[in-house]
Amino acid sequence: NGRPDYWPGAHVKNYNQYSLGVCLIARNTVTSAQLVSLHNVINDWLLKYPKAEVLGHCDLDPGKTCPNFDVISWWSVVKDIRRYSQGGNDN
Repeated sequence: NGRPDYWPGAHVKNYNQYSLGVCLIARNTVTSAQLVSLHNVINDWLLKYPKAEVLGHCDLDPGKTCPNFDVISWWSVVKDIRRYSQGGNDN
């Protein structure tokens, strides 16, 4: 489960106080099951934090490569699927 939302994380230097982090355990690629789980976690968080941005570690720290996929592009596709499946709700 990890830390509660109200505890500062330890995932990205200079962003821990203002962000939530998810750790995907993988070498170079994540599984479809991990992506489904990630999607579910993000959906839950967006109910609480509807203006949150969805980013990868590498988007905040150029010295990192994780999670080794383009989170911003992935989320833009998933977000569109959510919007259409929820009758126009664009969180």
